[in-house]
Amino acid sequence: MSAMLIHAAGLSSEGNIPLDTRAVALGVSSESELFLLAKKLEQHNIKHVVFHEPDRANEMMAIGVFPCPKSKVKHILSKYPLVK
Repeated sequence: MSAMLIHAAGLSSEGNIPLDTRAVALGVSSESELFLLAKKLEQHNIKHVVFHEPDRANEMMAIGVFPCPKSKVKHILSKYPLVK
């Protein structure tokens, strides 16, 4: 269901995302793990956005990775489990 939500968000954007783009929803156990992931993505020059929730004291809640070749992110993201 989470991946379908991601697909719907992408298709409703004006970014002209290719239809063959794959969407996955991965989970982390804490906000600090999200911070570490964001840092790794920055170090590897992988384009991403970080979402902070204003209603929760601006807590980091999610990271969106822009569409890119799987080979570019697999070594970083493969340790995170799919959201169930």
